[in-house]
Amino acid sequence: MTPRQPTMAFLRARVDAGRSVFVCAAIFWAISVISSAAEPLREGFETWEPTWQAEVLGNQPARVYRERTESAGRSGRGELIRLESTEAEVEARLTQSLPAARVLDELTATVWIRSEQPGWTLVLSVVAPGAIDPRTGQPRRFVVRGDVYREPGRWSALHCRTTNTTINQRLALLRAQFPEIQDPGQLYVEGVSLEARIPQGITAVHVDDLEFGPIVPADVPNTDAIAGRAAAPLNVPKVEFRLDRLLVDGRPFFPRMVRYHGEPPELLAELGFNVVWIPDLSDTRLIRRLWEHGLWVTATPPRPRDASGALLKSGTAGLIPFTAEADPVLFWMLGTRLPGDDQSGIVGWIEQLEFADRRRARPIAADVAFDERRYSRDVDM
Repeated sequence: MTPRQPTMAFLRARVDAGRSVFVCAAIFWAISVISSAAEPLREGFETWEPTWQAEVLGNQPARVYRERTESAGRSGRGELIRLESTEAEVEARLTQSLPAARVLDELTATVWIRSEQPGWTLVLSVVAPGAIDPRTGQPRRFVVRGDVYREPGRWSALHCRTTNTTINQRLALLRAQFPEIQDPGQLYVEGVSLEARIPQGITAVHVDDLEFGPIVPADVPNTDAIAGRAAAPLNVPKVEFRLDRLLVDGRPFFPRMVRYHGEPPELLAELGFNVVWIPDLSDTRLIRRLWEHGLWVTATPPRPRDASGALLKSGTAGLIPFTAEADPVLFWMLGTRLPGDDQSGIVGWIEQLEFADRRRARPIAADVAFDERRYSRDVDM
């Protein structure tokens, strides 16, 4: 007896049943993903131990006082941070660590603050674990900026959200700055900060009611192991000036330079700069921070002087050789509008500089007021 062939109605029923199973599976998968997101973090700062870390990024040390009091919050206990700076218009940063959370379009941080100082900006720190910086062996980071505090003396809620649009823009800037990045990995947020430029004297900030979510836990790589593998064999790339071109590791490099006036390094990187002209070569802390954000440094090298401050000639005195702390210097900048009548003194300075920098032999740049041809044999750029 010939077996009965399945009818079209039977086949349609089988297909519909298969679709139903697929749809149900998709729904259960979506529910499982949603359920994996933890409840938002809510921190009312009700314990007595302060958790916000504070730093003032000036040339002079600043005093920081942190405490939690019953009157520091919106309706009870909160955290109070006082910053005492001896300098005007310096960058200050208050940082709070967060549970590592995957970047989502709806991931949002909210913090309530009160201060007499306007301009505090809420910032999220995002880690790209697949983009390893060969100079440090650590994953590259970028920031997402949120609301700005504009009501001095009043409590205000500041929000910062990792929208898809913002993240895509930041990744585009990151790839433009570091073309070697292929896959940034699963992005995650690691912390939140409040940043502002503060005046000389005491600046007080009250912080309360932090909320962060929805949290989908992120897989945090072992950065110590990565650093051990990636950072050990690598050094700062070789820099040279050849055939009228600035080369970094043998590749042409076009410097987009800006003078440093206390801006956050991550902001300078966001704006597309790649070289920062700093005022003080001895500020190794600043050099390190700029380097960690992918920024080269240029600086005016010192000149040997006697006890009275008079310049010493190259035949009688020299510069101390530059150490590895100055390796992020891309080239030396002698200054702007150099006078033509001081060529002999400038040439002597260049000789002192070249001897002190014989380990790296970096290019030398200068802006000459006139008689450029007289300097062309001694200045590279």
